[in-house]
Amino acid sequence: MSPRGPREAMTTKLHGPDGHRSGERLSLHQAHVLDHYPSPVAIFDATGTLVYSNRRTTEGGSESWVEMAPLGTHLSELGDATRYGDEALAETRAGIADVIAGNTDHFELDYSVEGPGGVRWFRVVVTPTSEFAPRGALVLNHDLTESKRTEQRLHASQERLDMALWGTGLGLWDWSAPEGRLRLGQRWAEIFGYDESEITSLEELRQLVHPSDRDRMSRNFESHLDGRTNWYQDEHRIRTKDGRWKWVLERGMVVERDSDGRALRATGITLDLTERKTLEARLSQASKMEAVGRLAGGVAHDFNNLLTAING
Repeated sequence: MSPRGPREAMTTKLHGPDGHRSGERLSLHQAHVLDHYPSPVAIFDATGTLVYSNRRTTEGGSESWVEMAPLGTHLSELGDATRYGDEALAETRAGIADVIAGNTDHFELDYSVEGPGGVRWFRVVVTPTSEFAPRGALVLNHDLTESKRTEQRLHASQERLDMALWGTGLGLWDWSAPEGRLRLGQRWAEIFGYDESEITSLEELRQLVHPSDRDRMSRNFESHLDGRTNWYQDEHRIRTKDGRWKWVLERGMVVERDSDGRALRATGITLDLTERKTLEARLSQASKMEAVGRLAGGVAHDFNNLLTAING
């Protein structure tokens, strides 16, 4: 069996700054879990001294700011400001110190690192650990790069779609049931004069619907969520930011359900019908005037016939 490396030897005991056992121990189960955790993990004792770091912190590309730091290093000496930035490093050190001091039970910070492969994003999370008296700090460093890049690709895709819809009077919406969050496309927001961040829930959108249309719209949407219709569709009025009312046609459908059939996500479009409704109203008024004209013409004709008969 090959000998364990210097950091692997620390997985069943925690060391103080002098390199001697402090009397505090990690159980074999804890050691195994932490050593095989997919993200860098570090533990600081009550004095702010690094007493444990898992094998992930020594692997190339982990980008942990405790990477390669020797056990026994004090919190104030950890990290490379030129690599991680003065502000992020100072905030992280202060967050760990606050957790150790008992000022908070949770610290979290997202930061980015510029490397040969481009920018990578990380989230450091600090929570207390009871391995020490009065207490120490457990630090996790999660790699957010893939999720951030996916988010960027989705944002870019949304921008391309918004450009394609520019000038069509079509806006996009996307609703997530688990998050309770409604996401509106840029074009949707512009049609009604709002910022995308101003409306983030179905209830906020519902309050913008004309009172006369609100209940019907809700019934139609709920009916589709419950699976009673193949899609959701409704015509109603939405109040713009400057107080005007715009007629819209909304169509959408559930695109994801759980194993019990409950709706998890729905997406759809909102079409601005205001111009069409205005034209329909004008056409209706013109038709009414034409009918009145025909009626008046008929009355005049009958009256002339009557006068002719009287005058003999």
